[in-house]
Amino acid sequence: MAARDAGELERALALAEAARAEPSVESDPMRLSSLLYLQAKVAGDLGRDDAVHSALHALEHVEPGSATLPRAQLLALQAARYMLDGLHTKAVASSIEGIAAAGAAGDRDLEFRCHHVRGSSLVHLGRVDECYVAFEESRRLAGGDPRLLVSYHINYSDALNLIGRYAESAIVAREGIDLAGEVGLARSLGTMLSGNAAEPLLALGQWDEAEQLITRALELDPPARYYWQILILRSWLSLQRAELAAASQALNEVKARIAGRHPGPQYAIPLAKVAAEIALAQNEPDKAWRQVRDSLDEPREMNPANDLPLLAVGAQALAAIARQGGELDGTEATRVLARAGDYRDWPTAPVWRTLTVAELANGTGDDPAAWGEVVDAVRSAEGPAHLRPYAAYRRAEALLGCGDRDAAVQALSRAAEGADSLGAGLMRGWIDDLSRRANLPAPPRMRSGESHSAARSTATLPESAEGENATDSTLGLTVREREVLRLVAAGRSNREVGEALFISTKTASVHVSNILSKLGVSSRGEAAAVAHRHGLD
Repeated sequence: MAARDAGELERALALAEAARAEPSVESDPMRLSSLLYLQAKVAGDLGRDDAVHSALHALEHVEPGSATLPRAQLLALQAARYMLDGLHTKAVASSIEGIAAAGAAGDRDLEFRCHHVRGSSLVHLGRVDECYVAFEESRRLAGGDPRLLVSYHINYSDALNLIGRYAESAIVAREGIDLAGEVGLARSLGTMLSGNAAEPLLALGQWDEAEQLITRALELDPPARYYWQILILRSWLSLQRAELAAASQALNEVKARIAGRHPGPQYAIPLAKVAAEIALAQNEPDKAWRQVRDSLDEPREMNPANDLPLLAVGAQALAAIARQGGELDGTEATRVLARAGDYRDWPTAPVWRTLTVAELANGTGDDPAAWGEVVDAVRSAEGPAHLRPYAAYRRAEALLGCGDRDAAVQALSRAAEGADSLGAGLMRGWIDDLSRRANLPAPPRMRSGESHSAARSTATLPESAEGENATDSTLGLTVREREVLRLVAAGRSNREVGEALFISTKTASVHVSNILSKLGVSSRGEAAAVAHRHGLD
């Protein structure tokens, strides 16, 4: 359990398997069931489907004796397994049984876990009001137990993000990050919460804050699933900032890490979406469509929260194929529109369905009226921030096709302003390219200082000099090194610096060594004196 908390999942699994081999365990059903339960949880975190099923099978045959605990553990595991596999109807049924069994066994921890798995599955099924009730009950059962509360913050923040309540989701996740750090779970559950906070922040357009969370989480070298989530977000953000090499690198890394594992729809669908978006950016719409089609072909339950953005990208790919002179597959286009129509009652559907329809309007997405509806939808609904300039850009493109140049110029100006405010370099490149092709003046770029994100989109620094690695005139230190120096000047140890910045002690030590070298000093005390002279303490 300590190894699992520390994020050392392979070691945790090995220890659980070693414990099972002890002769005394087989003769003690309660100890055996507890070990099997822990083994299955760790294997699930690693995406080791074979080990999960092995532990579940063994747990089914544990003699419960006079207690119902083994059955409660089995039901809790089954519910969690079904949830991660996207089988939410089964997850709800197993969690309800698990709640009753855990209550009979007097195990509050298991009862809590069944309630919050039930809440997560209910939201995927569109039963949002019931979801809130389930999470409220799980929070009540958690009481003041910080470990249970960390799990509550993970699942509840994710549910809020799925239904488009991005600001609330980010708040809940960030509260969970602080709690995870307090109880020694920063590298494990804390990094998952970092991803849960970064995702809604990206949707809100707060990309720099999201990037800080992503960077700090990766510095902790989180285990398995947590790393997958963070890398997928890193890949998407790099793509939007026109850092295609970095986006592809992150995508390839997550694919390599997932190979041979069982990611489940929670990770597989967003991964397919990002892969398709990268292919579109590389002008390979056929490849993009294959990524979407293969994901849609996977046998799984409906997953509206993740499927709706995927369908919009699929529609974009099909239209791009048609614009390049390829033959639009009407069957596939109909399939995409029908699937999006199946999700009309989902909270974020008004934005995503309108976008999907516009992408396929007239077969090539060149209907100004359809894009006008998207502009209205993203303005009136709380949709992802990057869709606002994208919708304006696509409307300008359609207006040019109809010969309405004046309206196109206005739409392009709005698109450019939105792209610059986000630092969306990829989109800004599309806008400038369209202006050149249409022989229109390129919309002016946002002036330096108006937006930190915008400054990134127009910077000419090499990738290695951006973000936390960028230097300024203050002693030649990077942004991260200045943060470390302030903490060193405050008397913090390397361990305390690491905890404050969500990095490992080893990484903190490396930063301190680099700072001493750059400042030309030989001790932390001398570095603190330099910091004081320059007002960095």
